[in-house]
Amino acid sequence: MNPEPQNDFDSALEKHFSSYLDSQLGRSARAFAQHLQTNPNHRSRWLIIASTLSAAAMIAFAFFPRHTMPRSAVHPVVTAAEGTIEQVVWSRTLDGGTVFLDGGIPAHKIIRQQLHEMSWTDSTGAKHIRSVTPQTDIMLISLDKY
Repeated sequence: MNPEPQNDFDSALEKHFSSYLDSQLGRSARAFAQHLQTNPNHRSRWLIIASTLSAAAMIAFAFFPRHTMPRSAVHPVVTAAEGTIEQVVWSRTLDGGTVFLDGGIPAHKIIRQQLHEMSWTDSTGAKHIRSVTPQTDIMLISLDKY
């Protein structure tokens, strides 16, 4: 095979595209600069909107905490002559973000934390035993690679 016809074709193609595309060089930068000069308030408007939204988000986080552990209703499990047993479960779910497993596989990490509280009180109310057991479950949900 003779490589010269391919080189001739490449050079002819390069000249053809250069004649059409060289006039476009720098056109987008000029248009963007002109847009900024004709609309000077465009940038400041977005800064004001972004600042207002971030301040609103900070106020919302301050008044509505994310990681609270609401107390569940207390229900007696067993009531007998010897005493009362009550069980309370507090739980919260946290977003652990994206993690990468072996082989670079992305996964979403969900953390569920629970506190199991068992309390026993004798029928006279003189003796009280309380047991708190923490439990943490971590779930990894695989994500598609794009």
